[in-house]
Amino acid sequence: MDLDFSNTGSYSGSGSNLYNVVDKTNISANLVNSPVYTSYPKYVTFNGTNQYMFITSNLSPKFSAITSGLNTSFTVTIWMNPTTTNGNGVVLTELGEGNTSSLWHDAQIVLVNGTLKFALWPYTNGNALISSSIATPINNWYMVSMTYDGAVIKAYINGVLAGTYGTLASPFVRQAPNNYSYGLYYCLACSEGTSLGSTANGPFSLGRFKVYSTALNSNDLLALYTNERGNFATHVNASSATLTGASIVAQSPFSGGGNAYYSTGSASSFISFPGQDAFALGTGDYTIEWFQYQTSATTWPRIFWYGTGPSLGLSIEGSIYLWPSPTILGSSGTILNTWVHFALVRISNKVYFYRNGNLISTAGGITNNTNITDVSSTFYIGSKAGTGQTGEQFAGYISNFRIVKGLGVYTGNFTMPTSPLTGIANANPFGGINTAAIPAGYTTLLLNP
Repeated sequence: MDLDFSNTGSYSGSGSNLYNVVDKTNISANLVNSPVYTSYPKYVTFNGTNQYMFITSNLSPKFSAITSGLNTSFTVTIWMNPTTTNGNGVVLTELGEGNTSSLWHDAQIVLVNGTLKFALWPYTNGNALISSSIATPINNWYMVSMTYDGAVIKAYINGVLAGTYGTLASPFVRQAPNNYSYGLYYCLACSEGTSLGSTANGPFSLGRFKVYSTALNSNDLLALYTNERGNFATHVNASSATLTGASIVAQSPFSGGGNAYYSTGSASSFISFPGQDAFALGTGDYTIEWFQYQTSATTWPRIFWYGTGPSLGLSIEGSIYLWPSPTILGSSGTILNTWVHFALVRISNKVYFYRNGNLISTAGGITNNTNITDVSSTFYIGSKAGTGQTGEQFAGYISNFRIVKGLGVYTGNFTMPTSPLTGIANANPFGGINTAAIPAGYTTLLLNP
């Protein structure tokens, strides 16, 4: 079964009926109590109170070789986005009949204080068999998967193993609705009395739900995640920004006009965002770029700062410093009262820094393998960790600030952007060379205020 909100053959964008992508002839699921549909990316959001999606198709005939007390192998994958901090609620329920109120039913995946819990029946009510080892902060998309191979269950987040439990064949066997001549149905975001720590309706957004009649391995799931993530990719944008002593003004580096953030350079003027997975760049490739127009010279202007350490930061003090271990990337040149485009690029554990499309750091790159795992600190633009010290703020305009995670966009001197940056871009969109295409799912922050 494959119920995919990004596929119009599965969901038209309105109404309550969903069709199975594998077989579009019959209604396979219903949305109950009108969860809100969003058209980009395409998904529905359950309110955590009374909204859910019920699978009306009996999947039991899709499984074969069912022996007494032992279900065949299977995999479920769910593209979901938790919407409530430390949220509680059921994500997935298994049922034996086409309704939510009778016969066999048990919770299988549940959010408990923001942590995903997994189980297959039998389990002690209230106790999950697996608590995810991978954090899933709100407002981020995850492919959540559970597999069972006839003996062991495994939980995955984005194709990475998040926990395992086995063997279910000893001391007890896997029980399932169809072992008892019931059907096999699922419900997403239903309330459910058999608890893994919460019985409430789940508060999350849903992009896709799939059921396989085999246990996929980690390579299979990682390939699925890589292939599908672009369908549910979104990025942090200007609507998520908190402006403290800063403002949005009509200033732009482009002839067609536009807006920019204006920071006064005082200790209480900056833009900030809550920490999230978008800023956890790991040890992989990335690109951070922006346009700035500095109106006055403060002593140590911090362009961006993530974490008090910081986990990642950049300051322009005549020399350009990359943090946390202050590394000189080059000399800024003249930057007062003029628009300048800067780009910080990491490719294969080497960083490169460009000004107006020209490399100003060491040719061949500067070794940098910093593992950026922070998902909880505040991300600041125009300041060091909030107020910092006097002189550590940027004074002027910043616009078109973009973070691309997992991709070095610029591979050599390039033609600088001549129009607003976008989340998805063709190779060399502004002419010239040495600019990689940006597929869906790679841009994690884009500020065009």
